[in-house]
Amino acid sequence: MAMNAPQAPALPFPLGTRPIIERIGSQTFTPGGAAIAQDLAKVGYLKGLLLRLSGTYTVVTGSPGPKAVFPYNYLARVQLDLPGLNDPYAVSGWGLKLQNFFDYPFTMASDRNLAPIDADQMTATQLKSAGYFAVAGDLTPVAVAANVWNLLWWIPASHNSRDFRGLLPLGNQSTATLRVFPGADADLIATPANHSASALTLDIFQVYFTAPPGGVAAPDTTWAVVIDEYEQAIVAAGDQVIDIPRGGIILNVVHQVRNVDTAFPIASDVAAQVDTVSFRVNRDKLWDAVPIAAKLIDMNAGRVNPLPAGTIAYDFDREQAGVPFGDSSGERIPGWIYSDSVNEIKSTIHVATGATLTNAKVTTTVKRLMRL
Repeated sequence: MAMNAPQAPALPFPLGTRPIIERIGSQTFTPGGAAIAQDLAKVGYLKGLLLRLSGTYTVVTGSPGPKAVFPYNYLARVQLDLPGLNDPYAVSGWGLKLQNFFDYPFTMASDRNLAPIDADQMTATQLKSAGYFAVAGDLTPVAVAANVWNLLWWIPASHNSRDFRGLLPLGNQSTATLRVFPGADADLIATPANHSASALTLDIFQVYFTAPPGGVAAPDTTWAVVIDEYEQAIVAAGDQVIDIPRGGIILNVVHQVRNVDTAFPIASDVAAQVDTVSFRVNRDKLWDAVPIAAKLIDMNAGRVNPLPAGTIAYDFDREQAGVPFGDSSGERIPGWIYSDSVNEIKSTIHVATGATLTNAKVTTTVKRLMRL
């Protein structure tokens, strides 16, 4: 009796696919206006979405008085609706921008690929790239003029450019929709009358991997990258305890402390308002009343530019650019918090006595890798 020949193992997914980027929408963006809805193309596996807000922002008479959440919260809420799945992203523009400091969307070889570069620090003329800053670098002047604006955000679907967990299959009859809710002037500037007009456009780019041909393995689509956000008021000095909801593998926890909500840039770095930080998983104290100076040094180590003022970040995914180890679920990074198996997670920010607090808040974003 003839025996069947053994089948050759399928080639790994990365060897049989190709990343594609295409613009799927270009819509008028009006601050405080109607929500923007954009259906995603029904093709391949979603790697992520790139958002670019550009155009002119006209100011008359005097400064509009930017507030602390200016300008990124002109995207008041970004939400991705997926059939049969709870929204993996429901986050403000500011929260999403902070998360972009921890992404590796296109390469593992760079430091935080979409982190903005401060052009003013490029003192040598030959180092400046006028074309880049004209169309790709964040630029939001508020002079009395028709100011040219450009803002970028990345919405990640996969863990990083090497670990594809989180890819969303879109090559089917279901419809996935991105919804963007524009922020109102009153929430971002102190004198809305000084912002007389806008001519802004939101370009939406879909980045996806092509479907693999026969003989190539399909990617694991049993995971999702999830970003959630919540906010609480700071009404007095002392411990500000933030309860971190359990769920999935926690990749990072990022706090943004705004001690004076009407000041832009943020009135002062946390070093002037916060004296210690703590982070506890069950009874394990990962950080125990550590002085803020040590935390700022640790979380900015290896960065070309430090994180924005007011940021306190716990990056449990910080080793992702190194050599990971793997198991049956894929890559594993030292430091990840497998939160399904713990009882409680608490982050504590101790606001110093005498700190200036005017409508003060702490906004927290959490990035997770979750099984569907």
